[in-house]
Amino acid sequence: MDKKRLSQVLDQLIEEGKLTAETKAEIFTGVESRAHESHRNVLAEIGGYLGGAFVIVSTGTFTAQKFQDISTAIRFSLFLALAILLGAIAIFLGTKSAVKARLSSVLGLGSAISVAGSITMLLNDNKAPTSAFTAATIVAAFFFFKNRNEVLHIGTYFFLFVLCTMVASTIIDRDEDGASLMLTSILWLVLAIAWIFLAFKNEIQKTLGYAFSVATIFIAIQVQFLQEERALSYFLAAVSSLALARLFLKERSWPLLPGAVIIITFSVGEFVAATLGGSFGALIGLFAAGVALITTSLYAIRTIKQ
Repeated sequence: MDKKRLSQVLDQLIEEGKLTAETKAEIFTGVESRAHESHRNVLAEIGGYLGGAFVIVSTGTFTAQKFQDISTAIRFSLFLALAILLGAIAIFLGTKSAVKARLSSVLGLGSAISVAGSITMLLNDNKAPTSAFTAATIVAAFFFFKNRNEVLHIGTYFFLFVLCTMVASTIIDRDEDGASLMLTSILWLVLAIAWIFLAFKNEIQKTLGYAFSVATIFIAIQVQFLQEERALSYFLAAVSSLALARLFLKERSWPLLPGAVIIITFSVGEFVAATLGGSFGALIGLFAAGVALITTSLYAIRTIKQ
């Protein structure tokens, strides 16, 4: 409500004898004080974001320009010191207010990125990316479970998602791309199930947690289909769609239902097209997918009405 409208409402209350002129003045003083404080908080928050970004960019740029002139130990120390500095500030800020929680989450994520940079500078072999992402994931997860902010949620899940790929490529010979992708898809499914469990238990933000999990399940199933593990992909699509639909009936969280519909729709289309083959098979697959989509939607609508 703007000041003009507020003033009109207060004047009407004064005319009705429900408010005094002194009280109106006190209300306006409080509103102006809060507005000033809000603007100051916004400026302070923006300053914190820019400051963190400038520190990270300047450190990275300096290291890149002087890469050949400074030793590995110095490069490692620079990023490690930056990680400690950002992490310490994030812990110091805490989560007592929304502004502090948001700023702390960004600085915590910056600390995780800096840790990844420090490990990358220290190691020069093929294990460097996996080790760097592992360390960054641990740091991001630490800050995330202290501060369940959306920024840290996104960052932590990104690190975990990429880490699954790196772990799979580390375990399996790089020449065996198919086996590595299959292991990656399995790790993604494990990650998605774990995230669904955390969201269901209210340990993380539900909508974002379910959205990430559904997207990960879909990607994992598609990877298995492309790797010619079609029977497994069909089975997982059927089981996951049913599980997501049943979970939607309990939770009523919107990512669950579209996720179930998309997963089963794609898999039905792929099954029919792969079985019949050719353009005619693709058309039949598209038709069958449409029928599955309509049927699932009608069932969901009927369930919601009941």
